[in-house]
Amino acid sequence: YFPTILILLLFSCDSSLDDSLEPKQPVVTKSKWSKQEVVTGFSFPIETIFFIDETTGFVGGQSGIFKTIDGGETWNKLNALPETRVFGIFFVDLNNGFVATTGGLMKTTDGGETWDLTSFQHPLTSVFFISPTTGFIGSSSDPGDLSSIKLYRTTDGGTNWNVVLSENNLDGVRDIRFINTTTGYARMGGHIIKTVDSGVNWEHSFSNTDPSGATYGISSLAI
Repeated sequence: YFPTILILLLFSCDSSLDDSLEPKQPVVTKSKWSKQEVVTGFSFPIETIFFIDETTGFVGGQSGIFKTIDGGETWNKLNALPETRVFGIFFVDLNNGFVATTGGLMKTTDGGETWDLTSFQHPLTSVFFISPTTGFIGSSSDPGDLSSIKLYRTTDGGTNWNVVLSENNLDGVRDIRFINTTTGYARMGGHIIKTVDSGVNWEHSFSNTDPSGATYGISSLAI
């Protein structure tokens, strides 16, 4: 029995306009899901998936990180990465990428062939960049210090990191996502936080609470 991942072939839409200014109906093709086998050696859970383009992508989790260069048909483990649990993957281009792990932030400059542990060595749960220089990492909780949940920002490609949010939370900062260079969201337990100034300031946007005030976890955030 091999664990599998699902890859979504997204709807395609032609929404171009001509000089007539007449609105056009989008041309929508049928979506399709296909089950992809992951090579032997990958064990559940799969924590994160990231594709640079239609052929090159990565999955990470308890077994480290695996890479595909054929659109997910085959996967190979990147053994250069130390044995660690991977929670977040982000590549700014084909060569330069980061992974958020239980051991800290790892960086590659050769497409994942080799990895270096950066100076940031606190357990992490997510990573996201809005440009080659500006990015974010989210930390996980320290059982002895719940206020250790922090969101960090860099403006120099990951050399230095500054705290932009600190909260008491058990789940850590996960699923950092931006819809453009200024507006972004992230998930923390049962809360969604939002920024409108490129991540300099963050505020609570949504809380998954019931009428009694109890808060329930949010499993995923996709934008």
